[in-house]
This record gives sequence, C-alpha cells and structure tokens, in this order.
Amino acid sequence: MIRVLLFTLALILPALSYADSHQDVFSGKLERGYWKKEDCKKVSDASGMFLYISGELLKESDEKGKNGNKEEAAEIFRSALAFSELSANYAKSFEAFCKE
Repeated sequence: MIRVLLFTLALILPALSYADSHQDVFSGKLERGYWKKEDCKKVSDASGMFLYISGELLKESDEKGKNGNKEEAAEIFRSALAFSELSANYAKSFEAFCKE
C-alpha cells in the first residue's frame, strides 16, 4: 500500500509545479529564465512536503526496525530516501529558476 501511495504522489505532485512560463515569454518578464512567484511557491511547498514525508517515513522505519520487522523497515527507509531525493531535486530547481 505504501508503494502505491508513493508512486501516486511521485506522479501527481510534479505536475503541480509546472511553470506556465510560456505565457510570459513574449512580454519580456522572463528574460533571465526566472519562473513566476506563484510557480516558485509551488516548488518550494512541494520540496518542503517531500522533506516532511521523508522524515515521517524515517520515524516509521525506525519503529518497524525496533519491533524486529527489518524487511519492512528497509522498504520504508528506501521510500524515505526517494522522498528526500525528490525534495533535494525540487530545492535545486527552486535555486536555479526562482532566486534572483
């Protein structure tokens, strides 16, 4: 069930952060390649959410490990790692396209 949830989130959330920058190309607002503030806010929020989910999954993994369920703990840990990588990728995108 966790895998289905993680897979669904990984597919849906990136679509929320797409920048509608093609509309502003002709107006000159994006000369330097920066995204609109609304889009940057979405990327920032998504990065924070992924980091939060990663932390919660790490807690769950730790509990499972302490209860002796090493295989499930390892699977949850891999999920936490995937979310932390997503968070880092979103943060890099924010740094590249949103900081002026």
